[in-house]
Amino acid sequence: CFASVSQKDSGSREWLIDVLRQADNDPWRNKVRRAWKEPATLEALATDIDVRQHPPSFLLLLANKLPIASPSRLDLEQRVQFAYPGDFWANHGLAFDLGRAGKDVAAIRYYTAALSLRPDNPGVLLNRAGSLRRAGEPEAAIADLQRAIAVAPRYVAAYDNLGQVLHDQKKVDEAIDAY
Repeated sequence: CFASVSQKDSGSREWLIDVLRQADNDPWRNKVRRAWKEPATLEALATDIDVRQHPPSFLLLLANKLPIASPSRLDLEQRVQFAYPGDFWANHGLAFDLGRAGKDVAAIRYYTAALSLRPDNPGVLLNRAGSLRRAGEPEAAIADLQRAIAVAPRYVAAYDNLGQVLHDQKKVDEAIDAY
């Protein structure tokens, strides 16, 4: 609720901060909450923290508030994943942002870790397929997309992406079938 309340609604913001402070009296997390709409302050707070002292879910919320192209965002996500390697969202979030940064080979590693935790997640299969495609591994991308379709037969994005990969390989009839 706090993340989505308007800056203009100071009464609600102050009430929510007070509720959160009472529920969680950690000084650093309360600083983060107070700076929620201040990217520069959040970046400074993100670089100056031992991630092992905080829940990964909170740290990942903070990472998502940092600018997408910010080096501190990827740095925080990497530190969270290293501290919590068994956290599905730590692996998936890092992989997704690595892919957005054009680091698909590295992204594949973390998508694979996320899939080891949730092997039938069609969204992760779709995202890893995108990184595999951009990394020059179309056959592996096709396998992931076919698996995503097997797990979620109505997942339109998987059919669309499968059509794109097949089209890239000049397999026009198969691409048409996928579309």
